[in-house]
Amino acid sequence: MVLGLFWFVPVNADNHCPDKNPEIILDLGGTPEPEKIVYATYSTCSGSHDYCGTMGCSVEVFDDKGEKALGYIHPADWFIRPVKVLSKIPTFELVMPLSNGKYRIVKVIDGKLTAIEEDK
Repeated sequence: MVLGLFWFVPVNADNHCPDKNPEIILDLGGTPEPEKIVYATYSTCSGSHDYCGTMGCSVEVFDDKGEKALGYIHPADWFIRPVKVLSKIPTFELVMPLSNGKYRIVKVIDGKLTAIEEDK
């Protein structure tokens, strides 16, 4: 009888919980493959918004090779905007408004992910 109770306990052998974090695959332009932006908001392991604190949630930008290049903690007011069109293919920027009234702009410059600050 006691062994029967243990039989019904759910077991997760690898202790792996898939995340429900949105991934945006976006070609920012300037590289052969698209980049990936992961906005970490939710952990299925704990069932809560573990990645978010008082300053916001984790925004991670992976380069065209799939390697993490940039990461920030940021409120949920970032956005993506088109910049220009090169031979009918638009290029984009990741824009994060900062508390000092400026923007942090993430884009590809000379084939490399770069973050710069600009005035609004």
